[in-house]
Amino acid sequence: MPDPVVPDPVIPETPAAGLISLNSAIKHITLTEPRAYFVDVTEAAPTLIVGLMAGEAGKNIGNPALYVRATNEASSGESGEFDCVSNYTSGEYEYCVIDNVEPGRYHILVDASASDAAVDATLYTSTTLFNSSKRCDEVDVQVRAQDLTAAQTDEVCRSLRDTKARFDTTLSAAISPAFGDIVEGDKNDITNVNIFSSRRNHKLWVEHLFNNDNGSGIYFESEATDWLHRSDVFTFNALEWNGGRYKIRSLDHEYTHALDARYNKEGEYDESKGFSWWSEGLAEYIGIHYNNPYQNMTTASETTKYSLQQVFNGAANAYSWGQLVVTFLLEQKPAIVTQILTQMRAGEWNELKSLLAQVATDSQADFEAWYQGQLRSDYVASVTSITVGEFTELTGRSGRLYVVDVAAGTDSITFSTSSGSADIDLYVNQGAAFHPSDANAATAQSVTKDSNEESVTITNPVVGKYYIAAGDSFAGSDIIDAYLSVCVGSNCSVALPDPMAVTYEIEPYMPYWPAKGTIGSCNLAQSYSSGAGNATGLTITNTTDNNVDVYWVSRDSGKKSGSAYASLAKDAVYTETFWKLGDRIMLTDPAGECLGVAILNDTNNEFSLVVEN
Repeated sequence: MPDPVVPDPVIPETPAAGLISLNSAIKHITLTEPRAYFVDVTEAAPTLIVGLMAGEAGKNIGNPALYVRATNEASSGESGEFDCVSNYTSGEYEYCVIDNVEPGRYHILVDASASDAAVDATLYTSTTLFNSSKRCDEVDVQVRAQDLTAAQTDEVCRSLRDTKARFDTTLSAAISPAFGDIVEGDKNDITNVNIFSSRRNHKLWVEHLFNNDNGSGIYFESEATDWLHRSDVFTFNALEWNGGRYKIRSLDHEYTHALDARYNKEGEYDESKGFSWWSEGLAEYIGIHYNNPYQNMTTASETTKYSLQQVFNGAANAYSWGQLVVTFLLEQKPAIVTQILTQMRAGEWNELKSLLAQVATDSQADFEAWYQGQLRSDYVASVTSITVGEFTELTGRSGRLYVVDVAAGTDSITFSTSSGSADIDLYVNQGAAFHPSDANAATAQSVTKDSNEESVTITNPVVGKYYIAAGDSFAGSDIIDAYLSVCVGSNCSVALPDPMAVTYEIEPYMPYWPAKGTIGSCNLAQSYSSGAGNATGLTITNTTDNNVDVYWVSRDSGKKSGSAYASLAKDAVYTETFWKLGDRIMLTDPAGECLGVAILNDTNNEFSLVVEN
């Protein structure tokens, strides 16, 4: 009897032109000339996604273009007829999204040639990835969401509206009305904001839409003045990072990138030009505006100080030091910002570098004096009052400064933080505003690693003001559903709102993966991420005459890891309950040679290894 094997795919003949099934994939498309397909949509749907990506083997797909058109056949090129086009550079994946899809036939053109061939590509279609697609009323944004309610989508639109208003206030109102005008020739009238249900879904789909490994939210723009233009934000509900609590990751930050591209920068949004300090600094300044004073104080207190020249040259963190420098320029040097934006809008990149070199020389002393003086005054002015016996919600990133008045006759007073995500630390100081980075500034503190349950009790407090700093020392953490409270006594408490409901991610499953419950090829032995939930009903049955070993595939390396979990004789069954959704299991022969890989999923985890005839 032959050995059991699940062979790596042999590239067969490219699928013929014509009808393809909706919500499925066809593989091994290798072309040196255009080929047309079509898909029939029988029910209205929020979106139709058509993608062209690499298959299991992960080979470079070449440089084909992708066109989609409703009802009639699509044609290629700038003068072609199409509803969507995708034509990135060689090796990049292509994708089209049609919003608010009506029933009917949708034509797909894979435009390949001898010089721009398609190589072993996978073509897939889906009307099920996004459950909603809405054009916001007050901003030029199309919001597509994998798992948002109508109310949550409306909330996203309001947040983007407010971000656009802050952008306008910061630049066109405070600096120059000219900066409220769109850069000449920019065609990106709409920014698509694509929101996935979890970080894991985001990572997988961004990889398969864009061949990009981003895991924190990202903005993409193709040449804004070209007929191929597009503007896309990709982000997600960061359930894995926030203990199942709802929070769209970096939404306003990424949308600020889109605004920066449309109103401030000529041509394609491209940080490789060397201005990431501006891009990320502005996105932090506007996108998480509420934490500017606190976070800038944190940055300015770092042991290693960076000069303007070092920030401009990319030697410093583009987010934190970029935010600090952008704050300085916007609030202290508006005339310089006018020069910077004038040259950005004109695409005068070399001239801009020369300007910044001069700014670094002329303004370094002012920069240092500002962050050593005025910055602290601005931070102190940002203080928020809280009343004894009440609470305030802690939300956002980084931290905030609070103040409470303690009355005469108070025997003791307790300051507490509790609940929620992130890792909040609590500092209290009597009589004077402070920042946690100040040396020996706090009268008392409570710092517990990986916990928000912090408490400080002060006995016989001095009458007057007590200042409280509460926040997460990691600026990238989202603080959600957490509270700061102050009460009289050592064992007192303040009634807090009920905790936010915890939700769970939609389990991702890519279109080119094997049918659930089916063992796939050894090409699936690659790095991946798994979910928090358990994979239920796992059984692996060896129906062959040869022993089969069971290994875990490492998430990081994509290789079989450690010792075998089991060795299965003929008809033996392996079952366990500790495996997670998304985990991958490699089956090998006794010599350790891979026979196939199983992906654990949310539907069918009953796998059988059979003899290949």
